[in-house]
Amino acid sequence: MKVSLIDSMPELRGSVPNMATETSSDGGYSYDSFTPLNAKLYLDFRSLKEPNSLVFTNPYAGSSRDKMELLPVDKNAVIVLLSDAAKQLKAQAHTEFSGLSPRIVVTFPADPPPGLNVGATTLGFIGVWPLHGKYECVNLPSWVPCVRYSTEPFGPIVSRYSALRCLKICLDEQAKLGNALIEASDPRSIEYTTDMLLEDLFELMFESVTARTVRLKSNTADLPSRLKNTYDSVQENLFIRSVQLLEY
Repeated sequence: MKVSLIDSMPELRGSVPNMATETSSDGGYSYDSFTPLNAKLYLDFRSLKEPNSLVFTNPYAGSSRDKMELLPVDKNAVIVLLSDAAKQLKAQAHTEFSGLSPRIVVTFPADPPPGLNVGATTLGFIGVWPLHGKYECVNLPSWVPCVRYSTEPFGPIVSRYSALRCLKICLDEQAKLGNALIEASDPRSIEYTTDMLLEDLFELMFESVTARTVRLKSNTADLPSRLKNTYDSVQENLFIRSVQLLEY
């Protein structure tokens, strides 16, 4: 996944690579940035013990090198959820900000016990999961018997969902025969490219009857012998991740 390094400086945005990355370790996450600076952005919270309180901050807060803090999209995108154990100790939590950098303060009537699971915080940020893939299918007219056989139990008119599900069954069979090849940069891109391929096959083989039902086209013998396409998607979206708040 790629995330914005400095939202207020769009001139720093560079090209989005084909491979999406989201690395998780010790409950935190790291991401590539949108910039050509090869920076990594980190989402993590570590505790600092103060009298009758625990203060959680990102260990990379304030860093301006190749390892930087992942900031929320806004101050409302940081939510703290206290654990039952913390609630039993009558803990209270509030979040302070330096710019958009959150500082989570959890207070107690008395010093909390060591190793306490305080709860978790969810943080929303703007990112892009680059999806890239391509496919190639051959001998398409030979696919028709499988599609027809799969849809027969449902009658000549079937729901759109049933048609797509039957197409997926036939796609899996044709892939085993070497008649379908999908290449993509990561598992999500494989799913995305597969979905787009199924939509392409659906448009070739089925025609609408109503808004929710379709039937197999009568001229399936005229299908092209080869079908191939490439798909890319780099849409920005709000991503939400949860990080445990533990006393270390």
